[in-house]
Amino acid sequence: MKKRIITTCLCLAVVGSLGLFAGCSESGATPSGTSDPKAGALGAPALQPADHEGKFERGGSNMCYGCHGNGSLANPQLTGAVIIPEDHYVDGSYDSKELDPIRAECITCHPVA
Repeated sequence: MKKRIITTCLCLAVVGSLGLFAGCSESGATPSGTSDPKAGALGAPALQPADHEGKFERGGSNMCYGCHGNGSLANPQLTGAVIIPEDHYVDGSYDSKELDPIRAECITCHPVA
């Protein structure tokens, strides 16, 4: 009986730990070699350019959203900025105009180069 409980707890711990990496999944990433020069190698999330150093620390995901997010007039809001992928929004839709809380820690997957 004790062995069954330990096995069950171990399985639950493994499954629960997979959720920690859900925000960095490659499902919406653009593989390298495509038209997006900022995409990471082998479909990894793109790195931020060096001139973005400290921006996330100063303003959080709102700082990122201000240029790269979907605004009332444009998507992205800043001309020439890389668009935040649609799967990063609540309900997977640009229409929500709200980042999915799992994706709100931008620098977890997109550190400054």
